[in-house]
Amino acid sequence: MDRRELLKQLACIGGLSLLPRLSVAVSKTAGNGKNLVVINLFGGCDGLSMVPYLQGTAADRIATYRPQLKIAPESVIQVGAQNGLPYRIGLHPAFSNLASAAAGNIALIQRYGLINNSDRSHDISQLLVSLGSNELHYDSDRGFLARVMDNQNWESLQYWGLSGSALADFNTRGERPILLTDLSDFDYSRLYMEGSGDANQTAATVQALKATESGLVGIQGAYAKLSSRVRERVGVVKRDIVNQQVSSAFSGDMGSSFADATRILAAKKLSPALGQQNKSTIVYIGMGGYDTHSDQASPADFSKGLGYNFKDLGDNLAIFVSEMRRLDTWKDTVVLVISEFGRTVRENGFMSETVGTDHGWGNNTFVIGGDVIPQICGEPPSLAELDDEDENSISVAIDYRDIFSDALLWMGVPMSGIFPADYTRSTLGILP
Repeated sequence: MDRRELLKQLACIGGLSLLPRLSVAVSKTAGNGKNLVVINLFGGCDGLSMVPYLQGTAADRIATYRPQLKIAPESVIQVGAQNGLPYRIGLHPAFSNLASAAAGNIALIQRYGLINNSDRSHDISQLLVSLGSNELHYDSDRGFLARVMDNQNWESLQYWGLSGSALADFNTRGERPILLTDLSDFDYSRLYMEGSGDANQTAATVQALKATESGLVGIQGAYAKLSSRVRERVGVVKRDIVNQQVSSAFSGDMGSSFADATRILAAKKLSPALGQQNKSTIVYIGMGGYDTHSDQASPADFSKGLGYNFKDLGDNLAIFVSEMRRLDTWKDTVVLVISEFGRTVRENGFMSETVGTDHGWGNNTFVIGGDVIPQICGEPPSLAELDDEDENSISVAIDYRDIFSDALLWMGVPMSGIFPADYTRSTLGILP
């Protein structure tokens, strides 16, 4: 293997990138020690089911158009007193454990999404969300969270991607985030090359690394230093993070991801040798299964469909909240739930086994965290738009970037250069 090619492959080993690309060294900006956990529900989560209306004209009309998917008002978990509102809104009943764990620290957000964008395709909508833009021509390969890492000159241990992700979110220009499926499989000898699933190629590169490590100068010397840093970083992760003891109650499809997120933040808090205690951290968790054109299932059934997904998400989040409280880091942690778009007002089937919803626009979601100011953001959809059968979707009234802006500013991240120049921030006030 050519030495330069070997060096290039080391610099992007595993897509994981435990080390920086070869570039001029820059000063680090540690941040303020806050933690942002981003949960991306891939497929377009039905926010009208996740954060449903339980009283008012919107609730009545949505129930009319969703006879098989409607949620009994008495089972919806109302969040906060909601005094003075002509309507009521809350959480799907599958989130009962989460509502108890995060009580007093939940903000509900209505009709968020991409502003002035009518596209309803997964790929385009997700890419736009990742880019922080409404136009694909805006730096179309690097997401705004990658910009945060670049602009702040964060090191790799400050940004983690778990369980699947949108690649633009991690396409940094400097140090790379760490992308993993499971911390328990974190092993230098099994790292794959970026863009390749060839384990033999990995093994060959590792052997080449070992053969060029001592007494070398120039490009081989640089390569040897990077090789050494990879092994050192992997050792640190395995020693200080993988071995953290967390709750055994994490379970289901998302249990391992939330357990890993807990280990990462526990190590940050409890392992001074890791050097992360006063540094900001982003943990990004991807969760699929939300493209529910059919088999959305009865809201009361937690064994399948959206009911299962919400129960899986909510119960693991509740345990995560409890773990953050145990670690005395709940006050420094915010969890933000996002999806590329909402779903249609009307259900699209006639039998409980096949009923679902199609791609829409605006969406409802929630944000939790020890510093989150409990409130209801935005306004419910009007009857005119709910009755519009041609559009069959709620409109967007809150720019999804406003949710992230509140969180990033709370983390001490300046907004300059993060979003396109045509973005005008509106403060939601969900964080101090």
